[in-house]
Amino acid sequence: MYQEEGSISFLSVAKQKLLILQSLVNAGFNVIYMDSDIVLFKDPVYDLLQYPESFVFQMDRQECTGFFLTRPRKDAEETINCALNYILIKFMINTQWYTV
Repeated sequence: MYQEEGSISFLSVAKQKLLILQSLVNAGFNVIYMDSDIVLFKDPVYDLLQYPESFVFQMDRQECTGFFLTRPRKDAEETINCALNYILIKFMINTQWYTV
């Protein structure tokens, strides 16, 4: 279901996605994440694994979090933690705004 970016429901879904990602990366797994509305015309694994970086994102005008690869590395773990902290701050701001 589509969630308006920045809404409480969007932040909640993003948080859950990141918590699952964090668990898998911390357990030592490479993770390929793909939103359910993406259609593949060929297997992307070979192409993705050609990049040595910790994160490999689909690019539109900016990084797209609907399709990416992440590897179990310290910088990936730190990036995920930063993203979770960002969501927590945004959630607190939005929740305070709605309750004023």
